Amino acid sequence: MAHRYQIGDVVPFRFLPGIVVASYFTSLLGAITTVELLHRRKTGKGVVGLLHLGACSVSFGLAAIWCMHYVGNRAIILADGDPVLQLYYNPAWTALSAFLPVVFLFLGFIVTDMNSKYENLFVKYTLLNVVGIATGAAITGMHYVGNLGIDNYQLRFDPGYIAGASIIAVGSAMVSFTLFFILKERWINKIWRRLACAAVLAASVTGMHFTASIGTVYELQLLIPKQSERNVNLGVAIALSILACIVCLGIAILHQRRQRKLLDRAQHVVLACATFDEDGRIMVTHEGSLPCQKVTRQYNQRSFTDEFNVSHPVFHWLFKVTRNWGGITEMIPPMRSHLGTMSAKAGGGASSRASESTGGDESEFEDYSVVFRERFCVAAADLAERMGVNVSDLGVLYEEIIMTGTLTAQSLMLQRQKRKNLARDLEAGGPVIPALFGKGQTLFLVRHADSQEALKFIGKGFSFAQVEVIGEHLGREFQVSRQDLLETLRCLREYSRREEGMPATGTYLASFCLKPSYKSFTSGWEVLVPRANTSQLPMVRLSPEPLSALQTAVVTSLSGYSVERCLQQLNQKMSASKQEE
Repeated sequence: MAHRYQIGDVVPFRFLPGIVVASYFTSLLGAITTVELLHRRKTGKGVVGLLHLGACSVSFGLAAIWCMHYVGNRAIILADGDPVLQLYYNPAWTALSAFLPVVFLFLGFIVTDMNSKYENLFVKYTLLNVVGIATGAAITGMHYVGNLGIDNYQLRFDPGYIAGASIIAVGSAMVSFTLFFILKERWINKIWRRLACAAVLAASVTGMHFTASIGTVYELQLLIPKQSERNVNLGVAIALSILACIVCLGIAILHQRRQRKLLDRAQHVVLACATFDEDGRIMVTHEGSLPCQKVTRQYNQRSFTDEFNVSHPVFHWLFKVTRNWGGITEMIPPMRSHLGTMSAKAGGGASSRASESTGGDESEFEDYSVVFRERFCVAAADLAERMGVNVSDLGVLYEEIIMTGTLTAQSLMLQRQKRKNLARDLEAGGPVIPALFGKGQTLFLVRHADSQEALKFIGKGFSFAQVEVIGEHLGREFQVSRQDLLETLRCLREYSRREEGMPATGTYLASFCLKPSYKSFTSGWEVLVPRANTSQLPMVRLSPEPLSALQTAVVTSLSGYSVERCLQQLNQKMSASKQEE
C-alpha cells in the first residue's frame, strides 16, 4: 500500500481531547481504590499486612498507571489517523511494563509500613519522600518501558521533557502521600479529602504521561496492517478499569451498610471501648468509629421505677466486674451457651455471636437482670476478640452512661447539670425527672495504652485521633450533639489517667458523708466524693508513715465522737500535758 510517510520519516501527531479526559478518570479510579485500601490497611509484618500492601500496589500499578498509559496512548493520533500508521505494541514489553510499577510500589509501600513505627518527624518525612520517589519512579519507568514495546516506531525523547515529566511524577506523589499519611488522623472518615488526595495522584500520572508524550518524536520503522492487535491493550486496560470501578463501588456499598449499622447501634444498649494513648488521643477504627459491641436492644424495665442508670444494682455489678475481669473470664463460654440456648427456646434462633442475638422476648424470663449481665460479659468478650486483646485488658467501666439515639438527648453533662440544679428543682415542685430521653445507651470501658500497646493497635488496623478532630463524626454516629460528646470524651480521657484505690503509703483521714438520692423514683443514698475522682472519698493525709501504737490508741479512743467533741478531747489532753510539764 502506498502511504504519504515512508520508513524513517518522522510522523506528526495530535491528541484526542475526549480520550485524554477518559485517561485521567481511568487513573482516578485506580487512585481512589488505592487510597481507600491504604486507609483500611493493617500494618505489621504478618501475611495480612503484606497482602494489603500487595493489593494497594496492584490497584495503583495496574489500574492507575498501566491502564492510564495505554488509554492515554490511544489518544495519540499519528498523521491523518491512518490505522496502518498508529501505534502497535510488543506483548513481551507490555507484560514487563505491567510488573515494573507493581514491584516499585510494593517496595515503596513497605517503607510506609515502617513509617508508623517512628515518632521523629525527620524520619517520617524521609520515609515518605522515599515512597514518593518510588512512586514517581514507577510512573516514569512504566511510561518509558511501555513505549519501548512499540513495534512500528523508533522513539526519540527530549531530555528536558524527561526531566519535567519525572519532576511532575515524583513531586505530585510526594505531596499526595505526605498529606495522606501525615494528616491521616485528621482525615478519618473525611472521604472528600481522600478523594482529593486520589485526584492529585491521578493528576501526577496523567500529567507525567502527556508531558513526556509531548516531548517524544515518532520515527516510522514498520508498517503493520493488522488493526485488531492495536485493540488488545486497550481492551485489557478497559477491563482492569471496570474491575477497579467495581471495587470502588463495593467499598462504597460496604461503607454505607456499615454506616447504617453504626447509626442503628445508637438505638440500642452498646458497649464501647475508649482507649487513649500517652498523647491523649483516642483509638478509633479506619472508619473513625470507636470499637463497640451491641449488648442488647434495650434494658427491659420490670416496672416504671426500674430505670437502668448509674444507681441501678446491675450497673453496680458491672462496675465491680470490670475491675475484676479475672473472676468471670472462665464463666463467659457457659454464659454464651446459655444465651444461645435461651434464644433458641424463645424462637429467635442461636446467633453466631450470642451478644448479637436478638430473637425472643427476654423480658419473659424470670430474672432479666441475670440475662443482661450475661449479655454484657459476652459482648465484652466479643469486643476483646475484635480488638485482638484479652478481656482483662479491655479496661474498666466508666462511672456514667451516655444517652444516645437523639440529637436532643443530653449526655453525661445532663446528670451533672441535674445535680447542680437539684435544690432549685426541689423548690419548684419535687424530684428531678429527666424530660429528654435517648433511644439508646452506651457503656464505656476506659483504658490507657502505652507507646508499645499503641503501636500494636496501629498494626491491627486502628488509628489514634485527637478528641477535637473526631468529635463531630462520633457525635453523628451516637446521634448526640457534638458539644456533649466532646465533653464526654474529655471526661473519659481524664478518667483513663485517674489512679484508683488508696494511696500506697501514709495515713489518711477520710470523710464518709451520705445524702438521700432524688435522681429517680427509687430510694437510695449518695456518697459524697470529690468531683475530680469519684472513686475515692474526700481525704487528707495525717502522716506519711503508719500510725504508732500510741497514736492508734488515741484515735481509737475518739471512736464515735463528733468532730467538735474530738477537738474538745484533744484540747483537754494537750492542756493536761502542758500542766504535767
